[in-house]
Amino acid sequence: MVLDLLVDDRGAVVVNAAHAGVSSGASVRAAWLKPYLGRAAYPVATTLAGALADGVAMRVDVDGKTIHEGPVLLLAVMNGTGIGGGAPVAPEADPRDGLADVIVVPDESRLRRVAIARALRAGRLAEVEGVSLRRGRDIVVAGVPARHNVDGEVGEPVTERRYVVVPGAWRVITAPAAPTG
Repeated sequence: MVLDLLVDDRGAVVVNAAHAGVSSGASVRAAWLKPYLGRAAYPVATTLAGALADGVAMRVDVDGKTIHEGPVLLLAVMNGTGIGGGAPVAPEADPRDGLADVIVVPDESRLRRVAIARALRAGRLAEVEGVSLRRGRDIVVAGVPARHNVDGEVGEPVTERRYVVVPGAWRVITAPAAPTG
């Protein structure tokens, strides 16, 4: 199976997802909770960040077109379908289609965050009014210094990051299917 990769402006490879906003703060919290809570650290940390953190001011461009400018709870550039222990951010993402799924969840109000959290758990985030889903090959995220979580690794804050899709960049070899019958 031939799959796409994302490469950022530093040359770092993204296999599954890169995300920024309140979600990156949740990732930092989850790291210190994980020894105590295991896999539950991610939803607990996300709940805390969602309740306490302020949105992060960002401009998001996909293939040269600005799709969002303002505070965000979550900006996700997805090659795979989920982040943070399996949260289905982009259940329709296909790592073989030559495109990244870009999800922007604007920070509109603290009360609205409850509906967003419920939609995220249900894999229906892109259906929430105001949430943007675009597909593209060249994604630029700019704004105040923000941490980006790349495949589970949270980096230092940056004011701009660019992600480019590299179609068919790697091959996964799988065992043949077991015979049925």
